[in-house]
Amino acid sequence: MYHYGLSLWKCESVISSFEPVCYEAIWKWYHKADQLFTIETGYHEVIAVDETKVKINGMLYILWAVIDIETWDIMGIWVSKGRASLEAHSFLKHVLSKCKNKPKILVDGGP
Repeated sequence: MYHYGLSLWKCESVISSFEPVCYEAIWKWYHKADQLFTIETGYHEVIAVDETKVKINGMLYILWAVIDIETWDIMGIWVSKGRASLEAHSFLKHVLSKCKNKPKILVDGGP
């Protein structure tokens, strides 16, 4: 959440709804794990895309994720309010901008 522009204080209020935490702990955790959120430009043969519903403060959101099938690297995580093709297209466009080639994209075939 912080990586995508939400302030530390707002991240604290969201996470505190299910786990007590302070904004300083979020900042420290983020800087220890920032490499998880950095997509390196490279060649990827096959990537898998999936989405799931998550409830934050009583509201439903869609959590999108993409992994490289060969290396199991997380290539991207995205949270959106909807599940329309516009959200999927925006997320995939962001992920594919980090690919030097055009990888095969696997989906689960959900509704």
